[in-house]
Amino acid sequence: MKKYPYLILFLLTFALGLPVIWAKLLNSQSIASASGPFDSCAGEIPESSGKDAEEEAGNYSPEPFTEAASAAEPEPEEPVMPQFSEINTDYWDDALFIGDSRMIGLAEYTDLGNAQVFAANGLSTFTVFKKKNSMSTPQEYLKDLLEQNTYGKIYLMLGINELGYQMERLEQQFRTVVDNIRACQPDAILFLCGNMHVTSERSSRDEIYNNDTINRLNEFLKTLAEEEGGYYLDVNEIFDDETGGLCADYTYDDIHIRASHYEAWNEWLRTKGIVTGQ
Repeated sequence: MKKYPYLILFLLTFALGLPVIWAKLLNSQSIASASGPFDSCAGEIPESSGKDAEEEAGNYSPEPFTEAASAAEPEPEEPVMPQFSEINTDYWDDALFIGDSRMIGLAEYTDLGNAQVFAANGLSTFTVFKKKNSMSTPQEYLKDLLEQNTYGKIYLMLGINELGYQMERLEQQFRTVVDNIRACQPDAILFLCGNMHVTSERSSRDEIYNNDTINRLNEFLKTLAEEEGGYYLDVNEIFDDETGGLCADYTYDDIHIRASHYEAWNEWLRTKGIVTGQ
């Protein structure tokens, strides 16, 4: 003991300090494994990746699903196309046609069978319950027709006379009109008719009566028909030219079709019947 005082002192010191050394070593390894590898030359833990930084800031959005994950998702169902049938004019024996001057032309120049027609020049969704019918004697209000009769089909074609209104207001008015019709005739098949285009020449120079606005309204009518369990009819498919506007040869004022072309409209309508029970 006396010969090796320094050796004994060294061994005692080493033995007492060994737990502390091991604790520091274990702690440093734990930090390194939690933080990931880093450049020992720089002596700094690298900055977080872009993903980690965004997660910390609360701005991170998960990456899209992988192809394998998305493959398990069901594909969206394609819309069911209506099954239209060809019909004769007796199909309209329990029908009511509602519209403006274009509907007057359809009633005057073609055979709608025994259908009732409620129409007036300049008729709109804002006046349809205020104006009287110009197609009957004595003239009556639409409300009276809806309350006094039972219809199997109702055709509604309005919108061209109110294109100057704000679109949101016009859409709401259409919903109100349809709701009122449905309240009186809940079992009738509802046909919402798209508005006929104007000629492309008229459309290009008119801020109100133009085909962009008409198309926007027609898209809404298509959606509304689906929501109401009805059917959307777009006669533009037979009257448009290659520019997407009303064919100039079919019209005398860029808006209304000539009398000789209403029969084509009637024939087209007779391919758009919905026969229940099929």
